[in-house]
Amino acid sequence: MPEKQKKPRLETADPESLTLPDLAMPHLIEMLQSVGFCSPGFNGPQQITWQEIASWRMSTGAELTGWEAETLYRLSGAYAAMIHKAKDPSCPCPVSAKPEKDQRQTVNQFFRNLPTRKVQRRG
Repeated sequence: MPEKQKKPRLETADPESLTLPDLAMPHLIEMLQSVGFCSPGFNGPQQITWQEIASWRMSTGAELTGWEAETLYRLSGAYAAMIHKAKDPSCPCPVSAKPEKDQRQTVNQFFRNLPTRKVQRRG
């Protein structure tokens, strides 16, 4: 990879080669979009706070399990971190046709660290 790219990744990327992963739980992304992917901070975007999640839940009346709240919090952190990493022109695109081995390991570790969701049976 060259030390400095001459053009932004957006201009050099082939949109046909980029694919987004299938979402197992798209409702979480919709919730995160409603809360806000991240908050403004002094040094740029930052992870949303627990208070922001609680405020959003109370103001919208959304029902949210502990697992879902934890997942929103962690997804926001990953989103904000990627915004900061992406400022480096040599940062690999987070969505690629062929993910590198270290990218796969990072994603796998993220999902392994998520708290397990316990289903409560009613009745």
